[in-house]
Amino acid sequence: MTVSDFRKDIWKEISADFEGAYKLILFKVDIPINYNTDPGSNILAEEIKNKQELLPVRRVESYFKEDEINVFFDEIPDIMNIRIIIQLPIEFSKKRIKLEDNTTKFFDELLRPFDEEINRDNIERLFMKPLLLKLPCLPDLVVDSNVLESILSSPIYSSRLSSIVDVVMSRNFREGPGKEGKTMGNIDSHINNLIELIQEYAKDCSNMSLDRNQAIQSSTTTTENKRNRPDIAVYYNNVLVMMGEAKDINTKLGAAETQLDGYFDYWNPLAFGKLPFVMAFAAAGTTLQFYYYYPGNDKPERVKIGNIIDLGTTNKLNNYKALQNTINFVRIIKTWNCKQYLQVPKIKLYEVIRRKNDTTITIAPQKIIKKVHIVDRGPNYKSFFENFYTRIFPNLGGRYVVLHSKFYVKWIYLIFAPVGYMTIPKDENELRDVIWDVLNVVNNLHVNGIVHRDIRWDNIIKLTNNGWILIDFEEAAPIGRGNLRPSTLNITAPEYRGSDDLCLESGDIWMIGNLFDDFRIRIQLTESARIFRDKLICQNPVERPTASDALADNWFKVMK
Repeated sequence: MTVSDFRKDIWKEISADFEGAYKLILFKVDIPINYNTDPGSNILAEEIKNKQELLPVRRVESYFKEDEINVFFDEIPDIMNIRIIIQLPIEFSKKRIKLEDNTTKFFDELLRPFDEEINRDNIERLFMKPLLLKLPCLPDLVVDSNVLESILSSPIYSSRLSSIVDVVMSRNFREGPGKEGKTMGNIDSHINNLIELIQEYAKDCSNMSLDRNQAIQSSTTTTENKRNRPDIAVYYNNVLVMMGEAKDINTKLGAAETQLDGYFDYWNPLAFGKLPFVMAFAAAGTTLQFYYYYPGNDKPERVKIGNIIDLGTTNKLNNYKALQNTINFVRIIKTWNCKQYLQVPKIKLYEVIRRKNDTTITIAPQKIIKKVHIVDRGPNYKSFFENFYTRIFPNLGGRYVVLHSKFYVKWIYLIFAPVGYMTIPKDENELRDVIWDVLNVVNNLHVNGIVHRDIRWDNIIKLTNNGWILIDFEEAAPIGRGNLRPSTLNITAPEYRGSDDLCLESGDIWMIGNLFDDFRIRIQLTESARIFRDKLICQNPVERPTASDALADNWFKVMK
């Protein structure tokens, strides 16, 4: 391999991950036995000796021009050496040696579930427990042979795992005023990258996922969207098992803790089931603190785990502790999974649901945050909904309330409560309850001169008290306004298909009747239910009952 070829390989390696330019990465290179006479090789015997001894051969500046480095990095890190390990063929010249990747086997042993029940008395001990295996890294980064081992002597071969450990044990991590993105880079190195590798390779971890709040950029501190949810959320089977918050400098650790408490202000049983704790961390600059939350009278209580870890010192064992804690966190999660504590929840906390027109819905423990994009809406859309949510919505008589509303030029920002979950009725009694609750809200809408225009199962949620509520009013319009496109074609009344929506009450009634025939409804309807449904979906809109008349139907007289 020529120096030119090696330069190309290095460039290819870092092209997808610019941080990689400063990782100490293990490379395997084959060269001919007669390297001194090979005309295609510019490698000198002295360089071969250096490589065998793992000494720095060239610095990054030798391979990359200064302007290439400055494109991707704010500053030149302290460690700039690229180390090369060359595998010399002994018996078979020009034949490559394939190294077996044993990452999965390694993780299976490293992440073995704990053999004891996890509770408040032992969670700190287990979280800080010594690892079952040593972590592999480059030889000169082995600062403690009890916890780290050279990748040359390691029984596994995993370039990606060793790369993560190499970065953690070699880089100088810094804080940057006004740069939460730098703190997030520190967290990526010590926590997130390892979790994502575990998710890819480890047994029983494929259903683990990590969600980064995309509102965080390299030079931002906070945004309105960011305040809706944590910077980092880790899930197992869609159960929130860890969350994290980042701040730009070390002195803001307390602010990160306060923000975590603000996100997690209610222990919602719809989200956690049997889960006993939720893990968390706050990162500020180069400081890192882990916690666990436990349900205390419905309001989660935060408890510190261990001491603050300072990632910005020359003591690299501090950095190792972050990896150790992350690995033990996964062991705790796997233990809970064995206990069947991590069943798929009714709601996924801090999930961001994206709807048409760039509308986003974020689910928090006690509220739902909705951001409605209104740029492409009609000229009167904003004023109509400002009046609707401030004057009409509070008087609909439903269980759904607006906690906060704000109207911007391009967005409407709304916070609703309570939090429910989407599901389908399991029997006719439950179906009757749904239709009753929906009709009551629709009747109040119609009395106030409004039609909903988007009544479907995706817009109906169930509450913990077994009540049902109709949500999502962003397609609503004044009765008789007309000249609007149908909101959802497959549920729109037949008289609107292929033409404008006339915004009449009969269109809402059709949609309610259409709920009975959804493919997800697997209920053998009674005769009275079928008769009632047929009234609602009558082809002639004039013959459909009003919402008030529908509420007086005989089908509701047998409600239990």
